[in-house]
Amino acid sequence: MADGFVLSQLEWESIPGAYETELAAVLHPDAPLRCNTYLMRSPEYVMLTDPGTDNDQTDALAGLMLQWTRKIPRQAVVCLTHCHADHCLSASRILEKPGFMASLVCHKLAADALRSGDASMTGATILGTVNPHAAAAIALFALPTSAGVSRDMDTPGGKLRCLTIPIGPRDALQVYHTPGHSPDGLSFRVGGALMIGDVLCAEGPHCTRLPGYQAKELGHTLDKLLWLLDNANIVTVYPGHGEPMDRTLAGERLRTLRGELNG
Repeated sequence: MADGFVLSQLEWESIPGAYETELAAVLHPDAPLRCNTYLMRSPEYVMLTDPGTDNDQTDALAGLMLQWTRKIPRQAVVCLTHCHADHCLSASRILEKPGFMASLVCHKLAADALRSGDASMTGATILGTVNPHAAAAIALFALPTSAGVSRDMDTPGGKLRCLTIPIGPRDALQVYHTPGHSPDGLSFRVGGALMIGDVLCAEGPHCTRLPGYQAKELGHTLDKLLWLLDNANIVTVYPGHGEPMDRTLAGERLRTLRGELNG
């Protein structure tokens, strides 16, 4: 049962560089059409990144989020690294759960695709899944921006767009636009924890067939993330598929993929 798995395996860890925010990972490193799901909780927020496709797991995690918001008044947020169906199909189960108020946070392009039912943008047609949907979302990197403090950082890969969103008295969620695998790609950072979605598997055999893949944009994103590893005190990188890795291994993987693109 997903409930038993989640409740018995969910382990909270303090995030290096963060003051009051913890992170827990639900990993599916070898399961097709199932992504890793990450939870964070701070004094003011409970955040779930990429709920995936497993409805039982999502129901169990939503139940935990509901408990945490009732124990301490917190805002519940579902964050999407991108809108491909394997990452967000179950999001609507949380957003539509009776008696539970949660917001969806994603790139504007993802918000548009989920609202309009764009089965091409979500990859549902190629992945062979039901098309994910969401009637409303907090659309990041829209103009004017609807959330956070926006800035651009100069990197070897070009301007890295960043939003800073406070999630507690002393912690903030940093959101970076990291396209290539998908034009709506986002990476999320709190302290030394960086969640990068599908950047590292973007050259996989099935990934290059998904609508929105752009090798040139992916190359720029790889350069930006390598710069971020060197300048943002990243300790652990959390991918959408596969095992979390320390910054050294993550850097090696990013450079290898960059070399493959250049080759």
